Amino acid sequence: MISRERRVAIKSRIRELTNKYSSSPASQKKEITSAISKLYNNANRIFLSTHRNSLKISSTTIRNMNLLLKNFTQKHSITLSNSIHTHMFRRTYAVLIVNFNSHSILTSTLRDHFKHSSILMTSSYTSLNGLDHELLKFIEKEEVNFKHAVISEWLDPKTKISGKSGDSFKSYRDKLPPILLSNFKEAVKLIASTTSIRSTGHAWCLSGKSDCSGQGGIYDLSHCATDCSYGLVDKNYIPHYESIYEQQIKLLELDDIGEGGRSKIKQEALRVIKILNNLKGL
Repeated sequence: MISRERRVAIKSRIRELTNKYSSSPASQKKEITSAISKLYNNANRIFLSTHRNSLKISSTTIRNMNLLLKNFTQKHSITLSNSIHTHMFRRTYAVLIVNFNSHSILTSTLRDHFKHSSILMTSSYTSLNGLDHELLKFIEKEEVNFKHAVISEWLDPKTKISGKSGDSFKSYRDKLPPILLSNFKEAVKLIASTTSIRSTGHAWCLSGKSDCSGQGGIYDLSHCATDCSYGLVDKNYIPHYESIYEQQIKLLELDDIGEGGRSKIKQEALRVIKILNNLKGL
């Protein structure tokens, strides 16, 4: 994986070439444009390769990745029934997605995601044949432990949470039967068994349905934290909403958004302030 310093160098080179473009002769502009395009394509990639005796940087090829995986398994004495390759991770991802969402994800949805030509191909991807069942059990156990830890924190009176589902958890704190309060772990286990938890990127979603996935929050940034009955936000999302607030302030500086746009931005900013105040206990 390429270093942060080299990524900074790539962006610096892009600026250098961009400044050079306007003063360069026409014969060189095509070459400069091509170089800038390649640098842009590589600037934010996760895996990049550097070349020996050269400053050239390019995307790591599948062939090289497979070679790295092979060397890794040999170095750590990992024995597999088949030669390891990157495509294995694609199939494992599909199996985990299906099995850890109680099979609520439609095969047709995965087919579109993987760009498969048929449902049969996708179905073969999601089968458990040859998969490490011990790995599945381990991941499932870790998921349960994480879920219990999150719910324990939400039930703590000292924890600041916001959102309509956050209000529900606050009421749980006062309404838990004495018999469960005497055994907090059992209370957490009981709530966890009937509560679905997933992150949408801008809130915790407690809906057991698979038809939303936080899409409302894509177009209405504070929707999940204010309007959705299944939304809950905790301290983990403070940086996210601080960033949203800063974006709204910058948008207000624009002079071409009209009064309607300006009013929408102000409303969003006020809602974000309310969320942050709840999370910070202000």
